[in-house]
Amino acid sequence: MNDKHEYWLYGDSKQVANKLTEFHTNWYSWHGSPFKQMWLRNYLSYYSPVVHPSAWDTSMIFEGVQGELLRFYTPKARTLIRQLVAVVTKQRMAFKAAARTSGSDVMNEVKLANALSDQIVQQERLNIKGDQLCEGGLVTGVWFTKTTWRTDFGEPYTRDDKGKPITNGGVEISLLSPFNVFYNLGLPWDQVPWVECRVKRNKWDLIADHPDLEDEIKSLPSVAQERGPHSWVSSELDDEDLVYVYEFYHRPCPSLPKGRMMIYADDQTVFYDGENRYDTIPIEANIPEAVLDTGLGYSKLTDLAGAQEMFDNNLSAIATNQSQFAVQNIAIPRGSNVNVNELNGMNFITFTPQNASGGGKPEALQLTKTAPEVFKFTDKLEQLMQDLSYLNGAMTGNLPPGVSSGTAIATLSANSIEFITSISKSYNLCWEKTMQHAMNAYQKFAKIPQKVKLTQKSGQTTYREFTGEEMANVSEMTLETVNPLMKTFAGRLEIGEKLLTMPKEIWPEYTACLEGRPLSEIYKGEVTEVDLIAQENEALEQGQPVPVLAVDDHPMHIQRHAEVLADVENRVNGQSVQAVLNHIMEHYQLLKQGDPALLGIIKTGTIPEGGLQPPPPPPAPSGPQPSSMAPPQPGPAGGPPPDMPMPGADQPQTVAPVVGDVAQPTADLLGRGESV
Repeated sequence: MNDKHEYWLYGDSKQVANKLTEFHTNWYSWHGSPFKQMWLRNYLSYYSPVVHPSAWDTSMIFEGVQGELLRFYTPKARTLIRQLVAVVTKQRMAFKAAARTSGSDVMNEVKLANALSDQIVQQERLNIKGDQLCEGGLVTGVWFTKTTWRTDFGEPYTRDDKGKPITNGGVEISLLSPFNVFYNLGLPWDQVPWVECRVKRNKWDLIADHPDLEDEIKSLPSVAQERGPHSWVSSELDDEDLVYVYEFYHRPCPSLPKGRMMIYADDQTVFYDGENRYDTIPIEANIPEAVLDTGLGYSKLTDLAGAQEMFDNNLSAIATNQSQFAVQNIAIPRGSNVNVNELNGMNFITFTPQNASGGGKPEALQLTKTAPEVFKFTDKLEQLMQDLSYLNGAMTGNLPPGVSSGTAIATLSANSIEFITSISKSYNLCWEKTMQHAMNAYQKFAKIPQKVKLTQKSGQTTYREFTGEEMANVSEMTLETVNPLMKTFAGRLEIGEKLLTMPKEIWPEYTACLEGRPLSEIYKGEVTEVDLIAQENEALEQGQPVPVLAVDDHPMHIQRHAEVLADVENRVNGQSVQAVLNHIMEHYQLLKQGDPALLGIIKTGTIPEGGLQPPPPPPAPSGPQPSSMAPPQPGPAGGPPPDMPMPGADQPQTVAPVVGDVAQPTADLLGRGESV
């Protein structure tokens, strides 16, 4: 059995920090990896119009011996990526909380969590960060969010013994690139046991929070001293007061039941080392297209990069030709003795004919002419990039020839959205987990009262104080989304035109289906009725009586219950036959006595034509009646007769009188003509 100290995470702070520092060094030195090459290449390609120009007065790049070659960069691929980002992130973020249990108190917790999530979206500018998160995932294949608690956030609450203000704290949600997040790449993201990230912090703030480490913090190298391909800003412009701080999070597991969390700058400067107080890894990845069995992502920009480079080469060739030979050039044979005379604004060119083709006439050199194949190939490359980006002409505003109707435009938009949905799935899931981390941070660390803005249905806004304990039951945050088709004008136009042609009563089901509501919920009422009939049949086969209600779909019940008697074993069972026939006759009685308007509403879900009419009075029974039975007196309009007891009163249960010539149920249906 191995000694437990062989596991490097059982070591002390210095040992773990050294191990992680070694991991950082290897992370930035794996030059042979195609993924790191892709990160760097895509970054430069995506921002090529910015990073390549070498002069302040032009965005064009002149190359060659004497600047005769023009390098022409166009952000076509970047434009397509930005259009993808716009489609995925067009909807403003709104989250909905869910709780572990139910009850009035829990409903208040859910309401509080919903209001808090809206406040976090606004304060942390998540709608802007959402664009950046989606864009980063499309460029490098993976981008990250980090959700942590900051004790220096929020409003001042009190002061300590030294007069230093103590704030109530708050959540910080930041974005991280793959150059600043370290983890085991050989595992899918959901299975990684630990994650570490690198952030920039002001060293003087660190000294104020950790005065016992002042000398160690002052000796840390500044961010401006960093060198390498992953450093994009000139060191002369970076703040020398910024230093790198590493945050390490290990989730609770059998080997580390409480997990481990360590915040440090190097092996001599450790700010915290102990159990993971978040009980989870507060870092989430947005991986639109994961590389199978790894924690890496496939970049959408990679699909466009090759076509973009060739597209730039073609345009550069055309631009070079136009730039060098844009001035008209004239070819004149030697000895032509060309003279130019002007008369009243007219130019006369005279020359001496030569023994040559055309007599030696001066001719223009068409040096700016480019082969048609170059332009055709350029158009082909542009169309290829558009196809690879999942965006067709309806999404980009360049409609294909012959497409003008709203239906055709909406169909093209829907086709593109089907592919884009795979990108939005990862994006939405990342934000849902991120907001759950935010709620988790408030539950664990919000000990000082916080303020949240609550908006009532009337529009009135109030502020409420709370602590993390008041949201203890909130367990899940869901990002509310709409059908992507509704994000496009063509899609909204098409849906609007269809709604105008449909009966108004089916609008809710139609729009709910478009919004992604499961079809099973659309016809849930019909399925529930069928399930009820099946359960009743099982009870009736055992001879058990089942009550009949006025709101049942009587024709459907009668038809389905009769199927029980289409079985020989049930027919020879007198108890089953008796129960089924009695149950069917109860449906029949309520069907004959029922209000037609109520029966119509049950069947169609709409009020019958003519509105609600009072039911006709029942016909008087035929034959002599006992003198003690007086005809019922009608009560006030819309109410029961005066002598009818109110519902809920302690009255003996009686069977409603049979209307018409109906006698005993079983006798009628069996045709026996006798009472049972």
